[in-house]
Amino acid sequence: MRTGDVVFHEPSGEEWLVAWADHDSGYMAPCGWPTCQAKISDCRLVKVGADEEATKLIEQIAKSGRSDAHIASRLALSQDPKVQS
Repeated sequence: MRTGDVVFHEPSGEEWLVAWADHDSGYMAPCGWPTCQAKISDCRLVKVGADEEATKLIEQIAKSGRSDAHIASRLALSQDPKVQS
């Protein structure tokens, strides 16, 4: 799971577009308002976002004024193949 992916959040029954996913902490944040975080373990991957979509979304998040925008940028810079699965 990473920025740009779509997940199904089991507790809410909603599909979410992923703003960021921090596999070290075990938490992710969906795009949208209000901002929130959820356990990665509560989410099921529905659709993997393309690399280009992820890059574009990270740029949009950075411009959005979200208080956690820096997390998406930091994770994108540090991603390795294990984070993308």
